[in-house]
Amino acid sequence: MPKESISSIVKTFEILECFIDQEMNWSVRSLSEHLGLPKSTVFRQITTLEEMGVLVQDTRTKRYQVGPRLLSLSSAVIRQYDLRRIAHPLLESLARSLGETVNLCMLNRFNIFDLDRVEPTQSLTYGTKFNTLAPAHATGVGKVLLAAQEPTFIEEYCKHMGTLEPPTPNTIRTPEELRTALQEVRRVGYALDIGEVLCDLSCIAAPIYDMNNNVVAAISVSGPSSRVDVRREELIRAVKYTAEQISELLGYKKDYKS
Repeated sequence: MPKESISSIVKTFEILECFIDQEMNWSVRSLSEHLGLPKSTVFRQITTLEEMGVLVQDTRTKRYQVGPRLLSLSSAVIRQYDLRRIAHPLLESLARSLGETVNLCMLNRFNIFDLDRVEPTQSLTYGTKFNTLAPAHATGVGKVLLAAQEPTFIEEYCKHMGTLEPPTPNTIRTPEELRTALQEVRRVGYALDIGEVLCDLSCIAAPIYDMNNNVVAAISVSGPSSRVDVRREELIRAVKYTAEQISELLGYKKDYKS
């Protein structure tokens, strides 16, 4: 990355830190004096941040304050932190009792990413690397999260899926297969991944709900197919039960009526 771009990013962060660590609203002049930067530089950065919705200007005072996009991003970070903090002890308990890897995942547009992972104590464990993105349709957690999306998003995802190379021969390949799989997830309340992201890896996943009955994340237990497949019913019960426990801690009530 060019040095000019790095310098611009640094200046942007310095400006944003003023709104977090100092005053809640600033003028271009006050920021310029506080940071020791030319007014033209501050104005250019502020204008870009305003266009992005990160900052907004009070039309009366002409001073800037935090905008809706930054508030939305900060709220999302807080929600993810709270979810991880609440779920982690139960993930540890599940991994310890089953002896398999347990993941807490969320949807990042068309991919899933790990918010938390707990490894078991037994030696024979393997799977995807932590904090790596994976196509949602190829994973159990991804199917759980996709099943909760609106039909328009599902159709958009189907188009995206058509541009991807299937990770294994077992991976879903067509929109028809995906729609059928998601319908089954909604019916039974869990999803399977049998060698779809890695040939010899199996996964069982269940949804986590918030107080508004929205699916906000998913948990899974995964391990070598030779172990997981023979214990499938036991693992399904355990994963669904833990997902329900986490959901209840988030305020979810199973008999919730919208």
